[in-house]
Amino acid sequence: MQRWLTALMLLLATIGAQAAVEQIEWETTRFGTLRIVRDHPARPFGTLRHQGRTLFTAPDQYLSFDSVAELPGRDAALVYVSDGGSGSVGRYVLVLLDGRKPKVLQDPRFVSQSAPPRLTVDGGTLHIDLGLSQGLQRTATLKGDTLSFDYATARQARVDVADCDWLHQEAGTVCAPQTGRDCSKAAGNRPMYIERALNRMGNYPGFDRRALDAHCVSRCNGAEWPSLSEFHRQVCGLPAL
Repeated sequence: MQRWLTALMLLLATIGAQAAVEQIEWETTRFGTLRIVRDHPARPFGTLRHQGRTLFTAPDQYLSFDSVAELPGRDAALVYVSDGGSGSVGRYVLVLLDGRKPKVLQDPRFVSQSAPPRLTVDGGTLHIDLGLSQGLQRTATLKGDTLSFDYATARQARVDVADCDWLHQEAGTVCAPQTGRDCSKAAGNRPMYIERALNRMGNYPGFDRRALDAHCVSRCNGAEWPSLSEFHRQVCGLPAL
């Protein structure tokens, strides 16, 4: 009887521990299901599991699935890791699954600042377009289990016209004159959603953040906001309309 009660208590403890694990997201691959979980309600969803086994844990950070690429004999899953803050720039890890022991590849250069990564499979090679950084086109390449990074000048890349139009309207509104406002700080007190957009656009050749800041201070002091055509040319580095 005592042994039966002990077994029952162990079973209930196991069920309770499993129930405490919360799942937020999963991704199905040819080699099993990946799951993002947390094991405590007060912590972020920062643990990656495959078939019940923990592959990767980022304490106090948040994980989310980006995409999965199918290569000959294995799958590669791209997972985003972030602090969860509105202005933070996260990083990526690459999970390789082939039916044997999974591998998790990490590198501090594995970030994308201007656009979501794009994955392309070429035979057994995986190319990951990481967008632009300070005017350079960044690409990660997976050959075998080795991840390498290449940088190339992106002279032809430009800010998207729709993004420039959006910035013209939003910045013109937030830089407008306000009673009691210190206009010398107008450029530094923009909302975070605009700052995030500026950080992304600033990676494109031709984008001039200093010109935008100057226009913001001038607008705050009562000057006219530049026309859309002038804004395209002076701030975004685009042809005038």
